[in-house]
Amino acid sequence: MSRRPPRTSYGYLAPVGAQVKGWECNNEGCGTGDEPAPKSWPYPCRVCGRPTDPTFREPWGHEARRYKIVRNLASPDPFWRQFAQLEQHVWAYKDALLRDDRAAAAAAWLTYRAERQHQARRGDYSSTVSTSAHEMVLLAARFGDFEHAIPQLMADYPFIDTRDAETDNGRRTVARGFVSMCIQVLSQESSVGHPQADELHTAMRDVADRLGDLLVVDHHRGLKRVSEVRAQHRARTAISRQRRSVATAAEGLPPVSWPPPPARMLRWRAIPSARRLVDLLVSDTRLALTLVDRLLDNADLHDDVGPLDELIRHLAATGTSPALTRLLHARRQVVVGDLPAAIKHLELGANESGPLARRLRPQILATHGLLLARHAPQRVEDAVRSCQRGRQAGLRWRRSTAADAALARLLLWRRGPGSDDVHHAVRLIRRRCRLWRRPGVDDQILLQEVLAAHDAVTGRADDVRRHLAWRGTLNRSGRTAEQARIAAAWAEWAVGTGSAELAADAYERLVVLAARDAVERSGTWARRRVLTAAQEYAEDAGYWLARTGRYRKAVLALETGRAVDLTDALGRHDTTRPDLSYNDILTQTGDGAIVFVSAAAAGGYALVVAADHDPQYVDLPRLDRARVTHLVDRTLSTAGSRSSADNQSTGFAPLATVGTARGGVGVLGPGRLREFPPDGETRADPLTDALRALWDDGVKYLVFAAGGQVVTLIPVGLLSLLPLHAAGAPRWDRPTEWHHVGNYSAIRYAPNTRSLRWCREAARELGRRQALLAVDVPAGHGVRSAAKLRYVSRETTEVTRRWTGNPTRLVHECTWEEFRATAERQTVWHLAMHGFADPRRILDSRLYFTDRQITLAEMRQALPVGRRRLAVLSACHTNLTGADLPNEIVGLPAALIELGFAGVIASAWAVDDLATTYLMTAFYERWCRHGDEPAIALHRAQGWLRTASTEDLVTLLPGVTPAGRHGEHPYADPRYWAAFAYTGA
Repeated sequence: MSRRPPRTSYGYLAPVGAQVKGWECNNEGCGTGDEPAPKSWPYPCRVCGRPTDPTFREPWGHEARRYKIVRNLASPDPFWRQFAQLEQHVWAYKDALLRDDRAAAAAAWLTYRAERQHQARRGDYSSTVSTSAHEMVLLAARFGDFEHAIPQLMADYPFIDTRDAETDNGRRTVARGFVSMCIQVLSQESSVGHPQADELHTAMRDVADRLGDLLVVDHHRGLKRVSEVRAQHRARTAISRQRRSVATAAEGLPPVSWPPPPARMLRWRAIPSARRLVDLLVSDTRLALTLVDRLLDNADLHDDVGPLDELIRHLAATGTSPALTRLLHARRQVVVGDLPAAIKHLELGANESGPLARRLRPQILATHGLLLARHAPQRVEDAVRSCQRGRQAGLRWRRSTAADAALARLLLWRRGPGSDDVHHAVRLIRRRCRLWRRPGVDDQILLQEVLAAHDAVTGRADDVRRHLAWRGTLNRSGRTAEQARIAAAWAEWAVGTGSAELAADAYERLVVLAARDAVERSGTWARRRVLTAAQEYAEDAGYWLARTGRYRKAVLALETGRAVDLTDALGRHDTTRPDLSYNDILTQTGDGAIVFVSAAAAGGYALVVAADHDPQYVDLPRLDRARVTHLVDRTLSTAGSRSSADNQSTGFAPLATVGTARGGVGVLGPGRLREFPPDGETRADPLTDALRALWDDGVKYLVFAAGGQVVTLIPVGLLSLLPLHAAGAPRWDRPTEWHHVGNYSAIRYAPNTRSLRWCREAARELGRRQALLAVDVPAGHGVRSAAKLRYVSRETTEVTRRWTGNPTRLVHECTWEEFRATAERQTVWHLAMHGFADPRRILDSRLYFTDRQITLAEMRQALPVGRRRLAVLSACHTNLTGADLPNEIVGLPAALIELGFAGVIASAWAVDDLATTYLMTAFYERWCRHGDEPAIALHRAQGWLRTASTEDLVTLLPGVTPAGRHGEHPYADPRYWAAFAYTGA
């Protein structure tokens, strides 16, 4: 037998050297095939015994397929003939893509669509249409032709019918195929930027959710892969955008002193006065400019612009150097974020004359170019020319100039399809980073970025080698702020590699260094800049670390990036201690599990810390950052601007139509809310939908993973803005009852485990003998008479009756001055009054006393710090936190913990007046008389109110008619009893 493959049954004769990969039987009624190729030909079919045809590797397989299509077009069998009519266009499309002929590919796609529509109208063989469509999309994904693939999938989406998919094999196959095609397209990173990519992702998720358990394992893996690809792209984009933003404009600017000063000058520590610096400019210019750089560093790191302003004034008064004065004016404007003013000063400074002006011209023009590119990215060409002028000005004296690094940076930002910009940037930055030139941290960052870009352009990327180079650069750096900048650039590169291991390593260092950098900065604005940039670091670090199986490090990353400011304010400087360990977190699990819940870009997840083993990882794929952002937007969409005390609105909508509820007649029955939106306003209530969505999207899985008498929730990122403790859904068998997190354990929140430890220490130090201050304000300052709270006086009276501690102080219609004069001596505060909070303006959150409204910012400044046991904020929306820095949980509970409280009870939405009175009375009954811990007492009080009958309510508060729906359990709805949550120990 001959070893050369024979001519196939459909007429293809392979050329010499063609590689065979297997065999197939094209005889009628058979169709068998297998790999590998047989050792000799002819080869009989294993099923029918007749001769078989060889199958070829590419490119011979592509050519052989053309012969088979030609034969099938003339086949007497209508199935093969119609299949070939579609297949010929698939072949033409692939052939055009292989030749990189995009015009021919587009024409082939159009003819394929026309033939597909023609066959679909005739109702011919839907399986052939589905098979060819799948192949067309796979080819488009492989070659990056998303302009055809994505619109085609979006056109198919409305016709994906999943009804009866369990029993209808045709519908099930088509729906599964649609999900598979979407996965193939969206798993390509280049698809992320397509205008319809997000729509296609939404369509894919919709069909996948409808199919549910009918998806196979490969589908779930593909969906996860798509989420990670999109997450990596967005993480890299977010870090890149942050590093190019106005807030970080001072990073990467060339130093004023050039060339870099020798070691003897770097040993100077004290910065002299402005007058002395001006004198030094004449006697020792190089030393003076070195000290000016230190002055600029302090201004950027700590918002300390006073010495800089003084130096600018002295320079202007003496006229010593107009060019330096302009440059320092510009750097001053950069610190405060006014880039247009800085650019204007630099343009004027570049035109100054004199010896020092000529020496500073490269720095001035390089700074101008960098700021111009940040302020107006579309003017990057002008920015490059500015840096080139600066380089030319500096080449009069040296081969390396102060503008080299800036020019390399802009070439890297500008680079297009070609590699000339990258090659030029490599030459510039390598010359700049020679050891004897003492390169700065920004030069070292730029070197790694330029070399990574060069590797990508030349196709010689070695991710492991570059990863080690990044790590070495970080380890050689000294100051924390510099290390944090390196870690951010490292993370931006690492997520672009697509490697979870590399991303996990970079993010692990980044989240620690960002927290440490924030703590070390003394200026409020400087610290806020760092914390703003780091808001998503913890969630992403935890995800990638957990993704690679490093669960303990994932927990440490979430712990480190959470409540940095609060932890520092409490004096617990664990964010700066390298010895923070997993065991430190384990010690806080004595009474139940601690659950870190996070929503990363790639998907939601939870880490359950309990006992001595590794954390339990719970995958919550539907609770990703995009989904949580949507839920937060829905719940905050009703929050409006507050123009006066009579015009306020809050995050979660109240229990009923607000206008009638304030008047005493609401949908849920008589009662008042402890908030007051505008008169007559009727708002949609997103509360029930949000609670159900949270439950269905993942919270329901946590109740089985976490156990204990008390479960501590530490939500990370945007999840801090949602009431996880209240998530639930009606039972299918009894719709009036809810599945609820609290059905299984008492729930409490904690900012992080370090603050939880501090709260526990405060509670142990105080013991059980406490002094109570109970105040009520039926109608606060500026509150309309119609919004007067009828039951707050009864509430505080009942609370004091059940108090068993030290003597109490009860103040009806309390003023702020009365409260302030008394509060310092009491360790338990109970405040029943109106409240207001808007997460988008959280420092404007306020409580309404009789004589005035007190904001959160005023409260933090006016009240003294001291050990206290519990604060009960019996008002609306007191448990909301700020949306700008969600990981810093800025809000009333955190402010009270910062003031020294071991625990805080506060509400997540607008609460009913009478229902809250019942709840608080039941809480103090269990805390004071039964001896329960506050979190457990609140849990049991809520359970009691949920199941209380009308008779139970009358027994608790004689003389009061229960409000709400009439029936066996008037307050069974979770909106009555689930709003309040406990934070602390």
